[in-house]
Amino acid sequence: MGRTGWHETGTVQEFGFNKKAYDALPVDLRRMLDHATAAVHAYGHSDFHLKNAIALERLKTEYKGKVEIVQFPAPVLRDLKKLSAEVIKQESEKTLLAKKVHASFTKFQALVGPWDRIAERAYHQLVAG
Repeated sequence: MGRTGWHETGTVQEFGFNKKAYDALPVDLRRMLDHATAAVHAYGHSDFHLKNAIALERLKTEYKGKVEIVQFPAPVLRDLKKLSAEVIKQESEKTLLAKKVHASFTKFQALVGPWDRIAERAYHQLVAG
């Protein structure tokens, strides 16, 4: 199991619970479920990261000379980002829930974006190299 594409930097994993049943549980059991969902996300993300690294190494060794690994050019990535944003915006307007989720995610991106550009980008460019 791995990420499905270059554009999917944070695969979404979820557990679904019946809200009434969840709310009826004692607090300690609700916290266990909360922790289990967080743990599955953390383990899953680590697993995706490792398996993608292994798959890349396999492409570079087993398929050396048969597969060329290249990064999309920056203009292509910019165009894909723009087109993706347009599609997401259109889809988000189809239901009230989708609109609410999109607004929340957009607000979150505006909050974490500056941090990611300073910290995460620096880490990946300079440390992870």
